[in-house]
Amino acid sequence: MAATGSDKSTKHNPRAVTEFDAELGERIRIARKLAGYSQTELAEKLGLTFQQVQKYEQGKNRIAAGRLVDLADALGKPLGFFYDNPAAFEPGEPIFQPLKGLDPDTAQRVLTALERADPKVRRSIVNMIETVTSDESDR
Repeated sequence: MAATGSDKSTKHNPRAVTEFDAELGERIRIARKLAGYSQTELAEKLGLTFQQVQKYEQGKNRIAAGRLVDLADALGKPLGFFYDNPAAFEPGEPIFQPLKGLDPDTAQRVLTALERADPKVRRSIVNMIETVTSDESDR
């Protein structure tokens, strides 16, 4: 029996972008900003156009495994940075679950500032945040 056009449209398309692609793109955007690169600068390092980097970051284009390795290398991040999550990442959950209440730009600013801070200062900041946000029941 020959497939009809409507039969084709109901099948899963393995090349279609997914929610995971958008989450992966967000990780790429964060890594790029942490590395201090513009989309254009990163594109030049990879031999791409800035539009392609933009599409990766927006999750509009899927990223081949080899290209992800190149991105990780260019951004100075281990490959696991794009997959691992201490918040027990589940597909469909935001990558930065602990920062889910913040808009992406604010979350990025917080992460960048914390990464640049001296470790002792970082611990003090985290302790201060925990203190000002704890419930009375936590004390």
